Order: sequence, then C-alpha cells, then structure tokens
Amino acid sequence: MAKGQNFQWKICKKLSKWWSDSQRDDIFCPTSQSGGRSTTRTKTGITTENSAGDVGYLDAIGKPLIDIVCIEVKRGYSKRIKYLNIIDGKGAETSIILKWWKKLLGEMISVNRLYPLMIFKRDYKDICISTNKRFLSELEKYNGNFSGDYILLSVKNKKAQLYTFNFYEFIRWCNRETVELIWRDKCKCTLEQSQNSIESGKQLRQLKKIRRRRIKRQQ
Repeated sequence: MAKGQNFQWKICKKLSKWWSDSQRDDIFCPTSQSGGRSTTRTKTGITTENSAGDVGYLDAIGKPLIDIVCIEVKRGYSKRIKYLNIIDGKGAETSIILKWWKKLLGEMISVNRLYPLMIFKRDYKDICISTNKRFLSELEKYNGNFSGDYILLSVKNKKAQLYTFNFYEFIRWCNRETVELIWRDKCKCTLEQSQNSIESGKQLRQLKKIRRRRIKRQQ
C-alpha cells in the first residue's frame, strides 16, 4: 500500500475514534480512487453518494460529517509546503497548498458539500488541518473561539483564505455534537432523522453520557 493510502486509512481511524469518543475506529474509510470515481461521474452529470473527497463513511453514524464536509488528505511534499513561497516564490516554487486548496474547493462545490477540510502532514511533523472562515465561524458559534495557535493564509489574487491548525488541537476543540447540530441546521434535518443515523439505542444512550461528561468538564 502506498504511503498516501496508508495515511488516508490512518486519518480515517483517527476521525472514527474522534467521532465515537474512542469507542470505534471503523466509521470512516477512504473513498474509491480517492474521490476519482465521484469526480469522473460528476463530469457526466451523475452524482455518487458518499464518494467525493478522500474520506467517506462505512457506518451511517458518520453521515452528518460527510454530508456537509469535503475532506482532502495529503502526506509528504515537505519541501513544497512552504507558506512563504506564496509571497517570494515563482512558478513551481509556489506552495502546493494553494493547488490542493483550489482542487478541494472545486470538488466541494461540484458535490454540493458546504465546507472544506484539508488534512496534511509533512515528514517528521504533526498532522495539520485547514478549513475556511465560513466553517470556522459555524464551529465557534457552539464551541467558542479557538484558543490555540493557528495560521491564517489570505491570498488576494488567488482569492484564497484558509485557517490551518494542529490536527489534534482542532479535534479536541471541535466535537461530534457540534457537527451534528450544524448538519441538522444546514441540511434541514429533524432531530428524529439525526437520531436514526445512530445505529442503536445503546449508542444514543452512550452519546448522552459523553455529552454529560463534557458539560461537567467545562464547568
């Protein structure tokens, strides 16, 4: 298995554990051909459920995240992920970040997802995650302002603006409940539909316990 594919599976397991409060690692999975099948079919006017981007869901409890977010996963390219190259580089020296971001936004729009998430890792460094102001603002409505460090990249002539965070700090701040609230609001889903996405009453009771524990930790 190629390095990029290994990393995609690694990210899917991490997202699954985040989504299930460390109970499961099999909720999300890499999409077919890293979203290539969806891209090809979209060009012919055919939509493909749960196939866009690099991450889809194996279990329907992950549907709220994938319904609203298009996820791109990248590994390596250490010498080309340099933000200063956007300002002082020329031609091929321009940071590959913008190329990835443009591709992600195009795919997000083509499949009617609402928000972009770009997850990437340089060699021997921590995982990073980037999103746009729109999604960040939605998350802050429920979680409050992100208190850690982040990088804001704004490129006027490229019409690009993205916020980049440490992956682990971001998922500690953002939680499943927040994403489900945004999903219900933006996709006009009812509470009943949201609850039906959880595979059993036992998991629903477990989710309520998790929420109570998080509330207590915040008090």
